[in-house]
Amino acid sequence: MKKDILITKLKESCSTILKLLEGIDLEIIVYEDSGWRIKDILGHIATWDNEVRKSIEAFNAGNEYAIQELDENNFNHEAFISLRELNSVQITTKFVKTRQEFIKSIIDFDQELLENDFLFPWGDESGSLTKLVEYMIEHDDEHKDEILNAIQVMKA
Repeated sequence: MKKDILITKLKESCSTILKLLEGIDLEIIVYEDSGWRIKDILGHIATWDNEVRKSIEAFNAGNEYAIQELDENNFNHEAFISLRELNSVQITTKFVKTRQEFIKSIIDFDQELLENDFLFPWGDESGSLTKLVEYMIEHDDEHKDEILNAIQVMKA
């Protein structure tokens, strides 16, 4: 898949989430068990966008990057704690900025390496840039659906 298509998909996914959140209180709880709010999910997506960007940039530079000794639950929780105090404007800004940085890493990516496999940030899987972007869009969609459900429950 061409880089411009990947970039368009990432931009559209981000825009869809932002449109969904227009006029919505980002303090709405999405996960009762953990207390994660909509804004925490935005921070979570931004955190993973940042990790993916690091893998892309490392591969483009002839290296590899993965989170060391990843325990995904602990990683997600630590990221949640580190971003918990950001207000809605700050977290939305971080979400958009991190997505822009992710997109820039694709713009800068060597076209000749586009379908070559490289290490993904979670460390136990490799694949192409296309595959990685598709994963991240699925990640967006999964959380977007959960946010939408929480909004619908709140409005009911």
